[in-house]
Amino acid sequence: MSATVYYRLSADASLGYRRNGRSQSSPPAFSSNEIPFPISAGCYSAKLNLDAIALRDVTFDYNSPLNPARLNAHYLHDGAGGHTMTTTPQQLYQLQELDHRIDGIDAERNRVEKRLAAGVNRPDLTSEAEHHSARAVAVNANANSRREEGERIRERLIGLESRLYSGNTSRRDLSAIQREVDSSKYQLEQLDELLLELEEEQRTHEAASVAARDQMESAAVEWQSIIETLSGRLTELESDREAATCQRQDMAVTLPQADLQRYDRLRRNKAGSAVALVDNGRVCLACRMTLTSNVLRQLRDRSKQVPCSTCGRILLQQ
Repeated sequence: MSATVYYRLSADASLGYRRNGRSQSSPPAFSSNEIPFPISAGCYSAKLNLDAIALRDVTFDYNSPLNPARLNAHYLHDGAGGHTMTTTPQQLYQLQELDHRIDGIDAERNRVEKRLAAGVNRPDLTSEAEHHSARAVAVNANANSRREEGERIRERLIGLESRLYSGNTSRRDLSAIQREVDSSKYQLEQLDELLLELEEEQRTHEAASVAARDQMESAAVEWQSIIETLSGRLTELESDREAATCQRQDMAVTLPQADLQRYDRLRRNKAGSAVALVDNGRVCLACRMTLTSNVLRQLRDRSKQVPCSTCGRILLQQ
């Protein structure tokens, strides 16, 4: 049997392997089986057919991307001189962590896009500002009219007081003039109080009009700042997602297709979680059910994919 291993390889990477104990910087004889292909923007991988290699004749530097000890796969002899590849729960859990990260990025990106689409969240205060402005003008006109009325009363009062103190007025007329003087003074006092109220009302409406316009202007400036912040966050999320997707693809291609299909099926059916951790060696943290003794015995082999007898997720012993 043959198995295909995929590993990440940068354009200028040094393979760093040894063949028969001798270091080499050029590809070995089996390099013809290396076929570069793009995974996504900025990510490149190569594949290597293991049936073309006699592992006993080839040793690898630890840091080499070809070192099986550093690849995300386990190799088992099939008894006929070939090799098969299995996937451990730890590898699937690492893949799931990347998927959860991508899901989180997508969820946040959707929230940011919805916020941008919703637009500025503020009431339209134009009509309110115009209302207060119009009221301020009307109150000012009323106050001016009252001031003119007060000026007329003062002019009349001056004439009355002149007659009152001229000494040429009869006693009966003096009494009538005094009543008119007192009435005029009272009217002036009432007008002065009314003018104070009108001036205060005018200032209140003017301040309310200015406040409404300032609030709209401030909201517009704030929204522009929010747009810049959200747009910047979207750019960061796009970059994070691209990096996570690239890493996810590099990891996924090291795993057998059957294991990937099973993992993806579990994720779809189990609310995005195909692998569940085991707490205290006995409880599945996904469904919170105690594991059977048979399952616990199987978990001793950490390379084996053991499903939870209750929820069906692949278990990972911590």
